[in-house]
Amino acid sequence: MDISSTPYLNSYVNAAQSSNSKNSADSISDKAKNLSSASSKEDLKDAVKSFEGYFLEQILKKEKENIDLINGDDGDLTTNQLEDFYMDQTISKVSSEMVDKNFGSLTDEFTDSLARTYHISDSKDSSK
Repeated sequence: MDISSTPYLNSYVNAAQSSNSKNSADSISDKAKNLSSASSKEDLKDAVKSFEGYFLEQILKKEKENIDLINGDDGDLTTNQLEDFYMDQTISKVSSEMVDKNFGSLTDEFTDSLARTYHISDSKDSSK
């Protein structure tokens, strides 16, 4: 039996894609909800980096969709879904690495601005 013709595979790929996206958004939301004036600046920076990575990930995914629309789909549905699933994971990883390696000053600016707004200082211990 050809695995690409299995209807369960389509359902699995769709559920996994939806779950990964929801988990990312929930994780970022939880980090933001847990911030307070008692948080450390490192906690704040972690939340900012998570948001930036997610934001960049969404931009890259949308650009991939636009390219796919222009190029058209030549494969079967299951193959395309599997490609999209693994591409989404790759885009997520690349986005995170781009933020870590290239967005340092932007992350620091956002973190400093939010720290001033929420009265979070460098000296607060993140173990509180």
